[in-house]
Amino acid sequence: MTQVAAHHPPRLSERRAAARSAIVVGAGLAGIAAAVRLAEAGWRVTLFEARKQLGGRATSHVDPRTGRRLDNCQHVLLGCCTEAIDLFGRLGVDDRIEWHDELYFLSEGGRADRFARCALPPPAHLLPPLLSCSFLSWTSKFAVVRAMRAMRNGRDQWLASGGGDDMSFAEWLRRHRQPRQAVERFWSVVIVSALNESIESVSAAAAG
Repeated sequence: MTQVAAHHPPRLSERRAAARSAIVVGAGLAGIAAAVRLAEAGWRVTLFEARKQLGGRATSHVDPRTGRRLDNCQHVLLGCCTEAIDLFGRLGVDDRIEWHDELYFLSEGGRADRFARCALPPPAHLLPPLLSCSFLSWTSKFAVVRAMRAMRNGRDQWLASGGGDDMSFAEWLRRHRQPRQAVERFWSVVIVSALNESIESVSAAAAG
């Protein structure tokens, strides 16, 4: 005699658990973060990526001419990037972040200006290196300081002064009378390095 095991239909909780599945298309930082959060919440996640490696724009590639591995953003990670830092912590790779207390701006002719924090409280801790940098005129330096103060005057005043998701950072800079030199040599460099986008593509709220 062949014995057949009795089949019991799955309970409602089991059916619900089995139905909790998700597909995430695109394994850039946003896609990876979404997949991680879903997995932590008990979902079965399938993550699709067309490229051979994950990371989206935050990746690297080998230069065929030199054989060196080059970063393709996000190659600058700031302390204010709290969501990215949280993701790296959830992935268990936050100990591989290499933090630096100084950065350099390279100008034409190969001259390097060193930006290092001083004992002043933020954001004034970068004021001395900004005022001593060689790639900006004094007009541009004071304009940058003026814009930084506008950003630091609080969220409500920031929005009232022209910030928000509906306005590009480029437009916000125009409204705050930033000289062309300050935009090209300072703001554009900072935004591309930190956000991998141009000032025309980044919202004023995101840049602030």
